Amino acid sequence: MKIGKLRHLISFIGYETSTNEYGEAEKSEVEVLKTWAEVKPVTSKEYFNQGDFLKTTHRIIVRYSDKIKPTQKIKFEDRKFEITGIRDFFEKHKYLEIMAKEIT
Repeated sequence: MKIGKLRHLISFIGYETSTNEYGEAEKSEVEVLKTWAEVKPVTSKEYFNQGDFLKTTHRIIVRYSDKIKPTQKIKFEDRKFEITGIRDFFEKHKYLEIMAKEIT
């Protein structure tokens, strides 16, 4: 992987539960990690070969971090993505390939 391809700044968003003044639980977004990434759409062949259950729209490559979890969302510019899968390249803890679906 050429480091110059990681040219998009993205944020990983997690959720934190807190209690408001009425004692009710509130869920709020928290930025877990901000990092550089390569963001690219999947090809039409890959998209149509997935079946109906995933419909991954983008492949995102980032440097490895143990802070990244499949339950988080990704924010890129004014767009949000839901993580559908995470793969550690060769299990060397250098890069992660994240399959994601754009949320509208």
